[in-house]
Amino acid sequence: MIKITFINMRYDADLLNYIKFFICRFILLCICFYFSQSPAQDIDILSTTDSFEVPIHFQTGTDHFNGNAYVTFRINTTDVNLFLDTGAPWATIHLTPAALEKVSVRYTGKTKKNSDSWGNKYKSREYKIPEVKIGGFLFKDIVGVEHKFRDETDGLFSFKLFENNNLLIDYPGRKLGIYSRETLPGFLSDGKWEKVKYTQSPDGEGIRLPVKFTLSDKTFYFSLDNAAIAVDDTNKPYGLIRLGSSLGKLLREKDLIIKNSPEPAVVGTFTARDMFIGSAPIAQYDFMIIDNKYPKSDGLIGYDLFVRYPVFIDFMNKELYLKMND
Repeated sequence: MIKITFINMRYDADLLNYIKFFICRFILLCICFYFSQSPAQDIDILSTTDSFEVPIHFQTGTDHFNGNAYVTFRINTTDVNLFLDTGAPWATIHLTPAALEKVSVRYTGKTKKNSDSWGNKYKSREYKIPEVKIGGFLFKDIVGVEHKFRDETDGLFSFKLFENNNLLIDYPGRKLGIYSRETLPGFLSDGKWEKVKYTQSPDGEGIRLPVKFTLSDKTFYFSLDNAAIAVDDTNKPYGLIRLGSSLGKLLREKDLIIKNSPEPAVVGTFTARDMFIGSAPIAQYDFMIIDNKYPKSDGLIGYDLFVRYPVFIDFMNKELYLKMND
């Protein structure tokens, strides 16, 4: 049984495809978050330290595989568990209705268009959170919107909170690190990290990584989305390639797609024996090929990358570092 999880999707049309996938034994958690426009992102940050690290936890106890990482924040005087979602660069802190009942927020009176994972449309209330703490950081007046989804956490957060800092996402070490953007931490110079220049997606999909394969001289682009989780029945993680992308078409032309999946939503799989993210050499990497319009890039690299490599992001210079390992 193949299982795919997405925290967020931003295209209503694709939701219908994913609902069909679910009916065809595709276990899919698709949090579709569509906004006509993103909310005003006025955040006052009162930092009490230059850098800090907090534990990363992984959700368990659900009826499907879930490798979503969450971090504990304190909103006013209440602790909440929020998913990290690198595929939602416009998000600050988006809370579920249940979480909003536990914490004190100020509603702005504005609403945003939204859809849940079954395609049911609703209006999300916009609000301001008076005070949020994580580690040594104190935030004031964060603007967010209500977010309905099925998982038993209180909401999600993304890069938007820390775009004036540098970020370490270390799944193997089970920690999230926030660092000053003025100087890079010393551990990046220990000879184990590979630097990759990334680009910012113009269509709201966030960070795009340049990827090359030995089968072509062309550079392909993958969106970085840690909440894109694809695993097989052994919980082996996969990246995702969109069949209609230039890479998907190339794989089909060269007859490199292995059609070994019983799932209607998965066209097949592809194993890259030699692959480079920027100049970083990546050993064998497995992908599922999906016939879908999301993402607009060639594919998604997400949970499959983070479980293998600690990732450090320098937002100011648009550089991502991967810690190479054995």
